[in-house]
Formats: sequence, structure tokens, C-alpha cells
Amino acid sequence: MVNRFTCQLKILPKSAGIGVILMVAFNLFSCSSLRNPALDTRTVSLYNPGKTELHPEYAVYHSAEDESTLFFRVLARELLFNRANPENENRALIKIDYIQYSSYIDQKIDSQGEQEFVINADDIDEIFNGSIKIKTEKGKSYFLELTMTDQMRQSRKADFIFVDRYSPKSQQNYLVLSYPGNEVGYGKFYFSDEKFRIISNRVSSGKMSISYYKPFNILPRPPFTVDEPPPRAVSPDTVWEIEYDQQKLFQLPERGIYQFFPDREDFDGLYLVNLGDHFPQITTPEDMAPPLQYITTSEEYRNIIRQDELKKAVDDFWVKTGKDYDNARELIKVYYNRVLFANLYYTTDREGWKTDRGMIYLLMGPPEMVRKTETQEEWIYQSGDSRSRYRFDFALESDPVKNYDFALKRTENHRTVWNTAVQTWRDGRIFSL
Repeated sequence: MVNRFTCQLKILPKSAGIGVILMVAFNLFSCSSLRNPALDTRTVSLYNPGKTELHPEYAVYHSAEDESTLFFRVLARELLFNRANPENENRALIKIDYIQYSSYIDQKIDSQGEQEFVINADDIDEIFNGSIKIKTEKGKSYFLELTMTDQMRQSRKADFIFVDRYSPKSQQNYLVLSYPGNEVGYGKFYFSDEKFRIISNRVSSGKMSISYYKPFNILPRPPFTVDEPPPRAVSPDTVWEIEYDQQKLFQLPERGIYQFFPDREDFDGLYLVNLGDHFPQITTPEDMAPPLQYITTSEEYRNIIRQDELKKAVDDFWVKTGKDYDNARELIKVYYNRVLFANLYYTTDREGWKTDRGMIYLLMGPPEMVRKTETQEEWIYQSGDSRSRYRFDFALESDPVKNYDFALKRTENHRTVWNTAVQTWRDGRIFSL
């Protein structure tokens, strides 16, 4: 009977974005839904996909000396289409508002604007792709606040993007295009058999170097561990040089981190990762076992992964934890959907669930509210009776491989809530404040 309910997440198309994946996982978020906070914010839905009907994705490419292109895509089935127009065509209407801050902390606005897009259902398949040109200057950085609105339904989604024109080595100087199809790459993870082209304003043809790093299998330290970790070696395992032009096709044949850069003496460039041919989904016992490290002892985890039948070992853990099959099934749904969305939101040089934000997301669930600036994220969790709140603070890391990742500000004060969260899961209950 145990085999009935593990590994229930469906295998989705490789091109699936967060909107497509949400069609499979949306109903599972009912277990971790949060109450509306009495807080002044527009970012309640930032990392909680169940809070909004829209799930757009964005990418920035510095397309000219004084201009950047904001690419976006949205799932057509998330939009409301109707024929309330003179032509009687089945249309949707979306609007994107943007505010470009030179300093979000000081609320200094550099520019702002809006653009509407009329979408004819007969002209698209599953996804609508669009773009907006935004004025930017070299030597500056910006914080872009975006709001996409479905004008027919009046639903909206806020997002934030850091636009880096300060560094000439910014990864936004590169644009990845799928082959075939020439679709913009919104994520940084690719599969072994996927082919793509790289467009760069730094180099149009000539030589390009590629460095390769083996996968980093390091878990983040617990949130109450204040000792500094030992420095991580960042030397590549292999470096090679190729002839490059903008029509050249690339692949990432092995799992690990790939860096593409025009100057062999300067190891800054575009970082892409191969994290397995069904990442970010959780489809096998080999995917399901590693995230258990957050809620097991070292000995328990070693005993699980040493079993000849890993699937049975994972099943047995959840059945024992949940006390009965129905509860075990519910725990599995919530836990591994959090792993899935942590992978989508926070993947850097490693799987998203292995990052600081992914660790907190996995055990605590989506934050009730996120306050975000260029260099900080503040996650607020609020109790069901609204009488108490708990906060995690994250600061922007400077590691170029991680590319705009945020590190948790660890403190001994997190020990109690973290231990309570771990014990709650071990007792067979989904943790919430």
C-alpha cells in the first residue's frame, strides 16, 4: 500500500515554467495557505503562488548602450479571454506597469511607465511572450518594480527585478535563446539534451571560454548557527576554449555549473546549471531522499540512503512520521511541493531547496509577507490569531556564481522556532505559527 502515494508529482514538459507547474501543484497549497496580514505591502504573493492567479516570468537583457529589454511570458490559461470587442475576437488584455528606482530604499524613481498588450487567442498556443524597452545607463543599477494586471479579470501580480548596468560583467549582458524556437530562457537551469544559443553584447564572435564546476552538494547551516563557515573553493574543475559566434549551439552535457565568458583571464560571465534531467520536479526516490536531511538526524538519514530499496526506505520514513497513510500522503504533498517551488524560486549554483531561502521556505512554508529592497529581504510569518509575528532577514550575497542570491542573517534567536518547526514535522504535522 505504501507505493500508492509516493512520487505522485507529474512529469511536465521541459519548457514548463512556474505557471504550468502550478496547474499540477496548485491544489496542494491549500495545506499551507496563510491568513491575510494587517500589513502595508504589495508583496504578499511574491513567494506564495496560491495567492495570485497570475505567475509571469521576467528576464532582462541589456540590448543597447542606453536601453535594456524586459522580456516576459505568461500562461494563456491564467488570463481571461472574452469577445467583448467590436471585432468579436476572443481576446485578453494585460497591462504591465513598471517603476524603475535608482534607489528603492530611498524611493528615488528614475523612470516609470506602462504598456498594454492585446492578446488574440487564435494567435498563441499556451504561452504569451512579450517585451518592453526600458531606458538604462551604463554604470548604474536599478530596482524594477513590476505589476502585471489582467485587465479583464482585474487580477494582478507584483514582482521585483534588480537591473545591473553598474558592472560590465553583469549576467544581464547575455541572452539565452532556445533551439529550435528562439524562445528567451527565463531560468538558469538546463537539461543535458537541450540546445541553446547565447547572445551577448560583450562578444559577437571570436573566442569564448567555458569553465565547468562539479555540483555543490552542501546544505546551508541551521539558521541559529552563527559561526562562519570555511571559505568555499571556487576554482573550476575544467576550462576550455571554443570558437564562438551567435549562431553556435551549446549544451550542458553533465550535471554541474557552466560559466561562459569572453576573457580567459577574467572568470566573470554567464552561469548556467544542469541539475538533472527532470529538475526542478521531484519524481524519484533519489530526489525525495536528500531534502529529508532537514528533518532527520544524521544517523536516520544515513540509514535511509544506505537501504537497497531507497523508495521503500523513503516510504517507511513518511508512514512512520505520519502515523497513518492518509496523513503521510498529506505530508508528502506539502513537503515536496515546497521543494519544487524552492527550486523554481531560489536555484543558483545548486538546487533551490539547498539555499538559505529554500531551507526556510521548506520547513516554514511561504512567508506571509516579503519586504524587499535591492539588498535585503525581510520575511514575515504571522500566527493564525494575528497576535504574533516572526521574521527572517536575508542580505544580498556578492558571489557571482549565485547571481543575486540572498543569505540568511543567522542568529541564536532562531534556535527555538527552528527546533519547533523540525519537531512538528517529525511529529507528523505541517508546521505553522
